[in-house]
Amino acid sequence: MAHNTKEIIANLTGAQARTVLGRLAGRRGTVTKAVSEEVLRVVEIVDVEKIGTSLWHSLECIDVEDCWDRSGKQRYGGYVSPDDAAFDLIEEALFPFRQELKKYIDLQFPLQAEAYCRGIIRGLYRFEYESHTDFTDWCAEIPESCADSIMHEWKKSIHPGTDTSPMDEFFQDLCPDWEFLYK
Repeated sequence: MAHNTKEIIANLTGAQARTVLGRLAGRRGTVTKAVSEEVLRVVEIVDVEKIGTSLWHSLECIDVEDCWDRSGKQRYGGYVSPDDAAFDLIEEALFPFRQELKKYIDLQFPLQAEAYCRGIIRGLYRFEYESHTDFTDWCAEIPESCADSIMHEWKKSIHPGTDTSPMDEFFQDLCPDWEFLYK
């Protein structure tokens, strides 16, 4: 019975795909070289606007009811303010983006890390200045604080003498009210 390889590949789980790639990368010769080249091509693509829009949509989807449900007197004592609950909700939405930035930093892809950082900042900036949901009423300065934390993370990863002019231009052009985060 003949199998449709493309269909099988399309239906692999993430773990199965990693197993196949790992085995192919472990072989010698042209297959290993081809796998390495393709992996690098995929990892090198970082779309700043797509990342920003994705984060912005994630933040836009946070329901103010979730904020209210998490705030107030807690069952086992203590109190959580709506501001603290809002911060936690934003951090939860931001978590996968932080992980992806960390991945680029750990893999030592400085250009991709910078671009990914710009995407995160762009999403947070849009949320701060363009969003008008009931939830945003509870988010005063939280996106800015998160952006500051992201910038700190990225700045720790850059080497002295690295050209950071794209980041400077980015803040001037797309996030002028947060330019102080870059300086």
